[in-house]
Amino acid sequence: MKKMDSNRKIAIIVGALILIAYGVLASSITESK
Repeated sequence: MKKMDSNRKIAIIVGALILIAYGVLASSITESK
């Protein structure tokens, strides 16, 4: 169970980082245009 929880936490952190990266990329692209 502990390994499952840590894996889920890592997945959530990675997903959040990807969402933030997409937001930054989208904002920079719209600003350059």
